[in-house]
Amino acid sequence: MRIDSHNGTHLNPNGVEIPQNHMHIYHKIDGLRKDAVAVPLPDEINDITTLFIALEQFLIYTNTEQYEE
Repeated sequence: MRIDSHNGTHLNPNGVEIPQNHMHIYHKIDGLRKDAVAVPLPDEINDITTLFIALEQFLIYTNTEQYEE
């Protein structure tokens, strides 16, 4: 997954235009790049004013936890 912020709209292969701030969930689709499909940002990622806030919301959204050895 990756977030694109302030990077222009995205046109998906099916012709649907996705707003400027969106994310890509990598898919394996024959004939397409892994990041060809974008989706709008979920409600949980709602503040992209700074990289740190966006990263924190992204990590919470993806349920990422620190690895403990």
